[in-house]
Amino acid sequence: MDELTSLWDQIGIVGEQRMARYGVVLKHVRSLMEDMVQEETVLRDRLVASIDKLHSEVAQLCTEMNLPQYEV
Repeated sequence: MDELTSLWDQIGIVGEQRMARYGVVLKHVRSLMEDMVQEETVLRDRLVASIDKLHSEVAQLCTEMNLPQYEV
């Protein structure tokens, strides 16, 4: 943020113009955060689904091999 403030000082952006630019920066940061949260949520859901699938496969293999069920 300091770099932007310095650039705005250098090119003479002050007052309401600067506040408008701060608003744009905040909007971009919020949007980026929302995108990242959504992406991480999708990743988490994929990981959970993969773990569930592998757990089922292990249970099936234990049954087929007449072994006790694997406990996590």
